[in-house]
Amino acid sequence: MTSRGLEIRVGAVVVLAMALLVVGTMWFQRFQLAEKRYSFYVRFTDVGGLLADDAVFVNGVERGKVERIDLQEEVVVVELAVRQGVEVPVDSRVSLQAVGIMGERQVIIRRGESAQVVAEGDTLDGMLLMGLGEVMGKAGDITGDPREIRPP
Repeated sequence: MTSRGLEIRVGAVVVLAMALLVVGTMWFQRFQLAEKRYSFYVRFTDVGGLLADDAVFVNGVERGKVERIDLQEEVVVVELAVRQGVEVPVDSRVSLQAVGIMGERQVIIRRGESAQVVAEGDTLDGMLLMGLGEVMGKAGDITGDPREIRPP
């Protein structure tokens, strides 16, 4: 085997390894070329912890992602991109739910029963479901200061 032949084989193996690395990374990130999606908007009063590219779940199944988050005067408008063919009735409940103890959020859509479905560019109202952090904060507000409790 000549030195030139060995160099060509090593180069081919390196190129193949790089291609496998790129394809593997795209597969692990669920990257899809040209996936058809339609976008609609949801208004929230607070989106604490929600980020662009976070997953959108429809009845517990991942079917979209958060495209953009826009702060307006009184509300936060979130643009959701949902896969084409996934119908979201207009009476669906859209909520932000805490996922972890660090305050991460995900968008949950519970399908309604209406025959009319959300179209491209429509806007729905969403709600923020309290996570562990908010519940613990409220519990602290309700119980107050234990030093103020006096026996009868």
